Amino acid sequence: MPVADIGGSVLVTRSEPGATQLVQALRHAGYSAVVCPLLQIAPISSDALRARLAELDRVDIAIFVSGHAVQFGLDLIDSVWPVRPSLTWLAVGEATAAALARRGITAFAPERESSEGILALPQLDQVAGRRVLLCSGRDGRGLLANELVARGAEVIRLEVYRREPVPIETAAARVRGLGAIASVEISSAAAARVFASVWRAAGRDRELPVVVPSQRLATDLMTLGFRRAIVADGAGAAAVTVALAQVPRISEGERHD
Repeated sequence: MPVADIGGSVLVTRSEPGATQLVQALRHAGYSAVVCPLLQIAPISSDALRARLAELDRVDIAIFVSGHAVQFGLDLIDSVWPVRPSLTWLAVGEATAAALARRGITAFAPERESSEGILALPQLDQVAGRRVLLCSGRDGRGLLANELVARGAEVIRLEVYRREPVPIETAAARVRGLGAIASVEISSAAAARVFASVWRAAGRDRELPVVVPSQRLATDLMTLGFRRAIVADGAGAAAVTVALAQVPRISEGERHD
């Protein structure tokens, strides 16, 4: 069923393929949604990374933290291992698990799409002395690796992509032309920093509600001058859709286009 009018579109700022997946979910729920990615994703591939995969058959658990980690990480793994070793595969959420499934891998995933959610999986309860491959982007959140080390695991980092900010003025020009924006979704600290610069350059009001996947990111946004953060139960499309129910609805007579 369509939702009540929130006075404009939801601005989706994540990169592809996650942007399209979220937009489809939001539109299915009755929201208007538009896309303006704030980060560009570039793969990282090197002999040093391939060397880390030489003993993949001695790894017990492989964790993928995003769809990009699946795309670039499995490309790298498959270039070294034509037949993949038998591992326990974990994904940060349903979308990442689906990306692994499309590559022929069945993965366990938490209901809450976050580092905290994946750390709560029973497969990571007893990891002392076990080898864990963590496939992620460069300069990501360190909680997952740090907690696994604290639990006694040997963590092998495989950073297979980097995030690069889009040109601020290019993104600001797009934002200016999007019409009424009622809410924005931000899924990472890196995106939040770029968003603050883009939003300021576009001359937009910082009082709008911003949906984020964690209290940590809500605090970051408050530091950047955005005081209306709505904390979703993770970064997944379903969680973002539920969180948007907290954005005030308007009646037809209250519209300000």
